[in-house]
Amino acid sequence: MLKPTLVSIALLISSFQLPLVAAFTGKVHHYMVPSIPGACGFTNTNAERVAALPTGHLAGGANCGRNIQVTYGGASVVAKVVEYCSACGTNDIDLSQVAFQVLAPLSVGVIHGVNWNFI
Repeated sequence: MLKPTLVSIALLISSFQLPLVAAFTGKVHHYMVPSIPGACGFTNTNAERVAALPTGHLAGGANCGRNIQVTYGGASVVAKVVEYCSACGTNDIDLSQVAFQVLAPLSVGVIHGVNWNFI
């Protein structure tokens, strides 16, 4: 009789193609980071790559301080969640200007079809 080993169990589990993170698709706006503490209690500057999420994604503050990866058109940026976005749709986010510029020029204003996820 064969006994399962940790290696064989690990190989079996690794053969399943399960998504490890939830990905979201929405719009991205850029914003000027205020020099006062935001909803998460952090004080940041415009020189930092930070993000504001809809209140539903803040999860009562549980996601404050987490990083998100935002991808669009072959470019990707990582930003720290520091604020809520009251004007954002369900999966829309705001990025600081320095983070937004990794994806597109500020003159674009709004980027549609951006993918993002918690990392």
